[in-house]
Amino acid sequence: MHAPLEPDERLLAVARAADGGLAVATDRALHHRHERSWARLGWEQVDQVRWDDQRHVLALTGLTPAVAARTLLRLARPWDLPAVASERVTWARVVDQRVWLNGRAGARIIARRALGQPSVSWLVILERGLDPADPAVRAALESALTDLRAMTGVDEAAE
Repeated sequence: MHAPLEPDERLLAVARAADGGLAVATDRALHHRHERSWARLGWEQVDQVRWDDQRHVLALTGLTPAVAARTLLRLARPWDLPAVASERVTWARVVDQRVWLNGRAGARIIARRALGQPSVSWLVILERGLDPADPAVRAALESALTDLRAMTGVDEAAE
């Protein structure tokens, strides 16, 4: 069974998993066999990539609630897959900045690009204790976003 690639998705690397399945890296995502079906993890949805050369395990940390918090792939032969995964996640990362909102707590502001998408996606992760409905928190967050966009030159348009 072949990975369900989109028509304009480019294949970059393939690796055999220890269980005999495949992991396929494209310019847009990592596709891997998960039980009886294929799972897709877009590079913009990945926070971190770690490669354990001793155990041959590729670990991907999810960034959004739409994907698994952690994906572990034990590879029989990695070929170039870990390097490609790392490069693609780095490419997708536009902004990843911690900002203070009230002097005691803050937020992580993240912007990611996805190949073929016309704009970057922004994600805000508030620290515990901050209420997103609090008008003071919302105002501080809007100010921080405006400053960050001005400082980085990243607005809505993807590069």
